[in-house]
Amino acid sequence: MLRRRGFTLLELMITMTLLAVISAGIALAFGTSLQTFRVVRRTSDVVDARRLLARQLEEDLEGAWVRNGSTTTWFRGVSATPTTSVTLTLPQGNILSLTTARPPSVEAIRSDEGVGGTAGPQSDVQQVSWWLEPAADGVMELVRRERTPPDPEVDETQDVSVIRTVLARGVRDVAVRFFDGTEWVEQWDVGGEPDTTGTTTTEPPTTDTGLPTMVELTLQFDPVTAGPFVGPIAPSAATNTGSATDPTRWTLRVSLPRPVELPTQQQATQ
Repeated sequence: MLRRRGFTLLELMITMTLLAVISAGIALAFGTSLQTFRVVRRTSDVVDARRLLARQLEEDLEGAWVRNGSTTTWFRGVSATPTTSVTLTLPQGNILSLTTARPPSVEAIRSDEGVGGTAGPQSDVQQVSWWLEPAADGVMELVRRERTPPDPEVDETQDVSVIRTVLARGVRDVAVRFFDGTEWVEQWDVGGEPDTTGTTTTEPPTTDTGLPTMVELTLQFDPVTAGPFVGPIAPSAATNTGSATDPTRWTLRVSLPRPVELPTQQQATQ
């Protein structure tokens, strides 16, 4: 009769120890991978959210257009909480107000839609405003409003044709600066209705467009309510999308289009 030999207590303890070590290693590797995935996804969400906001600002500023002598095209801007005294008067919370060009909707023109139609704008110029205002829950939001065609008399907070889009939540402060080719200034005002108040405005650097050379927008986020806009960003991804040293502060600079130099009559005849 054959006797079946079982495991000794020592063998069983060694086996259980090995299984515990292997299981701990697997759990540690899985936990590390999961943590890495969460960090990568968080960073990706932050970069994507800020990239979308940056793209919208770039599109608005790169299409900025002011016609000489026009009262229906303008470019105005001032920080939400300026650090120095300003002479520019904008509605409370208004940061940027400008007219910008974009392609009109062929479908809207064909169907003769009115202002704010679903098929898109009939005009190639729209008015755009960037605002900092509280939401219903008290969280400050960066809001973009647009209307086509532009109308300086429209109350953008009341007109039903104005399209309102929330660009970011949890914004503590917004600072805007304008580069005139020589120095940075904290306000800009050109075009639109003639100034009859006697206040002085920033002297535009060029007589052909009156636009600044560059606009700098700095957002300060609340880390609790800002959602995907706040998080650590690697230095390689920090350009125009965030800051590796201060994830709650974000600065973006956008160059505005420069006018084409038309040849003089003498140059044209040469």
